[in-house]
Amino acid sequence: MKAGIGALALVLIAALIGLPAAAAPFCERLDALHSETSEPDQSFALPEQNAQVAGCLVALNTQGARSLHCMWKFDYRSDAAGRAFETLLEKVETCGSEAARKDQNVNHPDFYDLRLFKIGQRQIGVSIKDKGALQQTLVFLTVSDG
Repeated sequence: MKAGIGALALVLIAALIGLPAAAAPFCERLDALHSETSEPDQSFALPEQNAQVAGCLVALNTQGARSLHCMWKFDYRSDAAGRAFETLLEKVETCGSEAARKDQNVNHPDFYDLRLFKIGQRQIGVSIKDKGALQQTLVFLTVSDG
């Protein structure tokens, strides 16, 4: 009974703040990812039923700032990779982000697309990269705390 009331409360809160009810669990999981953590192992599942789970690792950039990178591997230029990228984009947009912007062009021999979102003080990146030499397409979710 208590679980049912809790789920109903979550749906009502999501409706009140303008989030679709289905988006609330995804946004909660996204909010739980942090680059400034001592937890070495974080993971994140794609927002699909029976979806792949990515291991997420913290990386340092050249200025010493930390970001968390979650990566999924797919067959080279597969439809599944394109669907995962598009689904991540759609779900991140439901979490109250400012409008996405495309990253500037990069010198990348294969296909590359990066969309950047701002949610509160956090920057969220969703990208897709074709790696011809590896015959893989990679989808990334990157989280940088403000």
